[in-house]
This record gives sequence, structure tokens and C-alpha cells, in this order.
Amino acid sequence: MTSAPARTLDRTALVLGKRLGQGGQGTVHEVTNRTFRVGSGPAWEVVFKEYDAALLPALDAAALRAMVDLLFGMSATEGEWLCDRAAWPALVVEDRGRVCGFLMRAVPEAFRFDLRSLSGAASTSRRLANFEYLLNDDAYIAGIGLSISDSDRLALLADLSATLSRLHRLGIVVGDLSPKNLLFRTKPDAGCFLLDCDAMRLHGASVLPQAETPDWQLPSGEEKATRQGDIYKLGLLAARLFERNQTSTNAAALTAVSPTLGNLAQSSLHPEPPRRPSPSQWTEMLTVTIPTVRVTPSFAQTPPVRPPWQRQPVAGTSTPVPLPLSPILLGAAVVVIIALVAVLLLTRSHPAHDGSVSAITTIAGQNEFSTTYRYTTTTPAPVSQVGLVTLAPALAGDSRAIAIATTLNAYFSGINSGNYDAAIEELDPSLRGNRASFAQGWASSTDRNIEVIEVDSGPSARVTFQSTQAAGQGPRGLEDATCVNWDLRYTFSQPGSDYLIYHSSAVSGPSRC
Repeated sequence: MTSAPARTLDRTALVLGKRLGQGGQGTVHEVTNRTFRVGSGPAWEVVFKEYDAALLPALDAAALRAMVDLLFGMSATEGEWLCDRAAWPALVVEDRGRVCGFLMRAVPEAFRFDLRSLSGAASTSRRLANFEYLLNDDAYIAGIGLSISDSDRLALLADLSATLSRLHRLGIVVGDLSPKNLLFRTKPDAGCFLLDCDAMRLHGASVLPQAETPDWQLPSGEEKATRQGDIYKLGLLAARLFERNQTSTNAAALTAVSPTLGNLAQSSLHPEPPRRPSPSQWTEMLTVTIPTVRVTPSFAQTPPVRPPWQRQPVAGTSTPVPLPLSPILLGAAVVVIIALVAVLLLTRSHPAHDGSVSAITTIAGQNEFSTTYRYTTTTPAPVSQVGLVTLAPALAGDSRAIAIATTLNAYFSGINSGNYDAAIEELDPSLRGNRASFAQGWASSTDRNIEVIEVDSGPSARVTFQSTQAAGQGPRGLEDATCVNWDLRYTFSQPGSDYLIYHSSAVSGPSRC
């Protein structure tokens, strides 16, 4: 691929490594004998997305080829920019003359992180840094090993809005913009990386029919995959990033950081698409507003407070290290010289945390610029939610409940996203039957409002949730119900360090919603 100008490759020319993932559209494989480069840039690893055979009749091969042609028709600079921000189709793959998939750049390592277990296990696993991890409370984010500040959140929004603006100029609309297909990094600078690019729309054409992620849909009746639709979902993401919530449409937390940005988010959610702002307006507002707002440092890196009577370090000794700011803030920051003793390091908690002690001071800088900083020490709130799963108040902070919620979150998230392999991995090995049968049984199901009510020895847990499914796919006796309330008791095995679902039985119901 690095030396041949051809835009199509036969599947037999690929040497495939391990399977990296499987979703509703197909399977992604490691490719061991190919790399990809744009112009004279670095050689990148590639992966192969192979479509499920059942989807091929509906696949628009011409639309997929047009995506590859777009990349080949760009300048080296533009092409490198696109592949630095998206897993864009780079080569069409055929099987006996029929399009069966494509090659794309593998996810850069900067968009992965070491996920730490909330159950207390010392082991970590390398995971894609999906935005959905950031739509949780600060205690959860810190507990899984991520370090994210409000300045990082703003910088990520600025990078994403600038990326959307440039994609739109190229004739590309993301469409299914959601935290599941959007990755982030904060070092060496804030940046985003888009997945599932073949689901995007290029000059009005789509490779497959447009779909949307649950809880990230456009208003009913609105056309999918438009520029205005991308803005709506950018507004949702902005609100939820600061609400630390997966489903909220409330921009109050963002408004508390910046009324200007809060208003922009509300305008982005306007039911009339023409009245929504553009991505460039988001970029401009963020660039202007970021230097003037008070930002929350990373919850995971809250430094100790130095008492006001402690003497300043003398020459030759270690000095306090200032909290690093994102590059977008550094570009607009003003150098501040403090003549008085620095009584506290910069730590400002999310206002939802209790047990905080605050002191406010105004620091005058050069050019009569002044900024108000809030210094706060905090007591971390106990974990009360793990992704989609909420813990009853009495279980907040309970290590066994957190471990069970971690398993249930992975299980239900796999079902909701169509990643049935991920869901099956949360089952005891004795229950891992035929994947195709499992996928068929859950194909139309989405689960929500999942709450762990109680945890008993065994271990077992009482769990309530709500499922939606196609008519005819409901449980026995409620086959035609499209919304069902469940109250189940799950029993777990523990063959390793994590709990696995072993059995479930009804406490009551199920019943129609």
C-alpha cells in the first residue's frame, strides 16, 4: 500500500492478525503486512473492516470508493490532517471482485489509556479513550485512571468544533456523532479522533443507510446526517461533558463555567435546524471565552494544600509545580507575578462535591488583566454510578457493588451498541453459547435506567432496568410489548478478578412500561 497507487486491493493480499472488534456492521481485523502513508509522512499501521455478508446488498460501493478517492485527491498536507483526526477509508478491499470492506489507519496510541479496575484489582487493560468515559462523575473518571480538567474539556470542544468546520468544508457530514465513535486525548495537546467514518455522508452519499446511537438522536422527523444535525449533537456533547451525564440535555453546568458557551449549547439544541450556530462560531466563541473562564483542574491530580504559614521554598530546593494548562489556554494566558506567599495551589472542584473549603482571591496581572481563581480542597464523593449503571444511595462507594456495576455496564453497553462480543465476555464461560443466536435475540433491544438496588453474598445483586425492543421480541407473555420494566436478581461467578454473570431470575414482573 505504501508503494502502489492502486485504490483497490484483493482480500487475499492481506495477512490478518487478531480481531480487534465486532459491531453491528462488521468485524475489524489487525493487518500485519501493510502500512499506509500520505505523501512523505510517517508510515501508519492499518486495520481492515470487513462488512457482514448480510449488509453487502445494501452497501453503496460507489460511495465507499468516493471516500477513498477524496483522500487520494487531496494534497499531502490535507490528507495527513484528515488521517490524523479520523479513521478515514484509505483503500477499498474486494473479495472475488465484490467490495467487502476497506483499510483505514489504526487508532493512534495517543487515543488509548490504561483502564484501572474500580473493584480494587491492581491490573489494568488498554482501552480506546472513548468520550463516553468522560460523561460520568469526577470520582468515576479518576477511579478508572483518567485525568481530565475543565480546561481539557473546553480544549476538546474547541478541537472538535474546528474539525467539524473543516470536514463540512470538504463536503463531509459526520451524522452519527456520539461518544461511542469519538476518541479523545489530552497530551501532548487536546485532540479528537473520529471512528466509523464509512457511516459519514460525503457530498450527500452514504455507504450504508444512516443510523443513530440511542440517546444521541436528532429531534423526531429531522433529516439525519446534515451539518445542522452535527451541530445539534455537538451541543449535546458540550452540555453532557460538563453535566458529567450520559443523557442530559441541560446546559446549566456549562453555563456556570461560561454563560456565553451555555447559551451557545442551548442554541445548538434549537428544534429549528436553520437557527443553530455553525461549528466556526463554536470555535470562535471558545477561543475568545476560554481565557476568561475559571476552569476546574483534573480531579485525579488535586494537589495537597500548603498551609498559609508554610515558608516559600528557598533557592536550591524543590518548588511547587503549577497545574499544567491545555495549549489553547497557554496561547491566551497572561503571565502573573504574585508578590505574596502562594498559600494554595490551583484546585477547584466540581460544585457537586461536598466537604469543600474555599478561598477566593483576585490576582492582578499585566495590562490590567485580572482573573478570579477559586482554590478549593475537596473530599472525593463515593462512586455512585458506573457508566449506564446507577448504584442505590446505600451502595455508593461499596467496592463489591462497584465491581458488579462495572460488569453490568460492560454487558448492557455491549447490547446497546451491538458489540455482542463485548457483552458475551461478561457472561460466565458456561453461558457463552452461539454468538449468532445471542445477537439475534438482542438485535432490537436497548436497555436504560439500570440501577443496582441491593447486593447480597453469593455474590448476587437485585437490578432494575427498562428495555425497549421491537414488537414480537418481548419476553414470554409480553411478546408484543415494546417497552418492558424488569426487576431481576443476577448471580455472579468470579473465575478471575472480575465478576461474571452466571444466572438471572425474576424478583417480580416483568411488566409493561
